[in-house]
Amino acid sequence: MSEPSADQTFYEAMVALSLWRNAHPDKKIDSEPPDIVAKRHIVMTRLSSMQEGDIDPWMGQKIESLIRKSTRYIVYLDSHLEVQWWWTQRLSSEEGMSVIQANVMRLSCASHFLLDERSDLLKPPFPKLRAIFRFIPLCRRVTDEQLKANTERARDSAKRIRLLIGESMAMVLNGVKREECEKVQAMAEDQILVAKDQLCRPVFFWWFVTLLLCLAGVAGGLQVAQTYCASSLLHTLTSWTQAGLAGAFGALLSVTTRTRSLRLEPESGKRGLRIEATSRMLIGIGAGILVHLAFEAEIILKSALSSAGDVRNAAHLFLCIASGWSEKILPSLLSRAESFVATPQKDK
Repeated sequence: MSEPSADQTFYEAMVALSLWRNAHPDKKIDSEPPDIVAKRHIVMTRLSSMQEGDIDPWMGQKIESLIRKSTRYIVYLDSHLEVQWWWTQRLSSEEGMSVIQANVMRLSCASHFLLDERSDLLKPPFPKLRAIFRFIPLCRRVTDEQLKANTERARDSAKRIRLLIGESMAMVLNGVKREECEKVQAMAEDQILVAKDQLCRPVFFWWFVTLLLCLAGVAGGLQVAQTYCASSLLHTLTSWTQAGLAGAFGALLSVTTRTRSLRLEPESGKRGLRIEATSRMLIGIGAGILVHLAFEAEIILKSALSSAGDVRNAAHLFLCIASGWSEKILPSLLSRAESFVATPQKDK
């Protein structure tokens, strides 16, 4: 009969340790019988010898990045950058262990977008033109290199985040208090938000700018047409378009200063981010047009209507941009603008 392999001996030792620990939950390590001590020695020897590039005999995963190990536990990233861990003995205090484990899984799922090969955010723009690129060797090479660079950059970012996540698990296995482990997990969560912002911001911002330039082109065309055709309908359309353009510009300023607070999600893809940018722009356009109608109907800033043309136009433009910036601050801005424009009238 052949002797058992090293892996089989390790499995038997791990199973024996687990069974004894479950059968004697109140006993400490110094109370173990000699046969269990021998089994523990086998496990500790195998655990101490594991290095990056080895196959973990217990989890069956390749160790890509070793986060931390001792004779009692090991925490590492496997070839898929998933956090893996196991330990050989009961912790002195397992309070908060389940919370840390749950957070490890939650943060791992939250950072999965960096490893999602189906995400179009990592792909070069204009994917439908790849059929044309096949006939242009230089364009095809540039496109493939860009895709490779984006994928490697996202994987490096995911690895840094997962190392932080794994470190929090290693800390709790080493007996560190739950509060300290959660601080490390909070750092990982901040890194995830930064990665989401860096991935989503270019698509969202440039699509918003593209739409804004298109609207500016329409407003300019209507302005030129108005010089050659004196029409009340054309004048109305021009004024509405200009007011909408001002509101959209205010919305652009708003989303530029608070992109992180918009909570843009990479899972929505380029299409979802473009829809989000379009909806934000439409809100700004609608707010600008509403302010324009209220201004022309003398509902707001009545004192500005009797002022000089420059003051009136400046107040009008200011309110349209402010309405696109934030509808929440519009009432206070209206009252301040009213008093500001009314002051010169009282001085006279």
